[in-house]
Amino acid sequence: MPSLAHKRGTRAQIDAAATANLLRAGELYLITDEARLTIGTAVNAHTPAAKQSEIGGAPVSARKSVAFSTDFVSKNAFQYPFDGAAITSGTNTTVPPAAALVPNHPGIWLLRCATTANSGYRCMAPAELRLAGGEVCELVFRTVAAFTNTTLRFGFHDAANITDAIDGVYVQFSNTGDLTGKTASNNVRSTSPTIATLVANTWYHVRITLNANATSALFELFDDAGSLLGSQSLITNIPTAAGREVGCGFVVTSGNTVATDMLMADYMEMKIGRTLTRGAV
Repeated sequence: MPSLAHKRGTRAQIDAAATANLLRAGELYLITDEARLTIGTAVNAHTPAAKQSEIGGAPVSARKSVAFSTDFVSKNAFQYPFDGAAITSGTNTTVPPAAALVPNHPGIWLLRCATTANSGYRCMAPAELRLAGGEVCELVFRTVAAFTNTTLRFGFHDAANITDAIDGVYVQFSNTGDLTGKTASNNVRSTSPTIATLVANTWYHVRITLNANATSALFELFDDAGSLLGSQSLITNIPTAAGREVGCGFVVTSGNTVATDMLMADYMEMKIGRTLTRGAV
């Protein structure tokens, strides 16, 4: 029987090839850690194909799938289904700087620290999610004028304030614009090389994806036009055991003792890309 050979690699490897301008338009690649095909659209870009389980066949009941999001259209602490809360008197508002008010970003939530060191704000779904594979979370955000003394943690984690997460799969910047991926399982951590260096007053889209069996975490950063700016992967200290449950969302804090803008959030989403076993079809 004739066979067809084509290049293959993990999502991180193929993304790295794109960053190095090594892909070919029209060439087919296999993403081995996601069991899906992707097609090169340029030397630095590719478009992954959806699986039949994701779009084909009979519709999957909402009971057997999970997807929820918020567009931050109010300044209420409760951004359904994410629950917001001040950290040591931090504040939130929907009155961002005029430069951030552009047509593609409705519903901007500006988070500010208070005059107490390590104050800030968090917006999280409850820490009751046990990671098992296929989980994805995304955040569209705009940086503010300075990163000094500011720490952002976003993704799957159980952080509640300035203290780092005990368990999680998340991205972080702290004091500088260097964004890294992190994993933690019962306070044992791994940190990726820098994904990319963020620029002040700039829109970004960050995505965190766990592969099908939660043995690899992919961290990706895109610009506002959707171009990949960088990616990294981690395969250690992914918290999947009982008792290592996490929430989903972000915590942003500042060591400043004057009220300071920390982050502008535009959109946040969490979904599970596998079909859940909970009842009949």
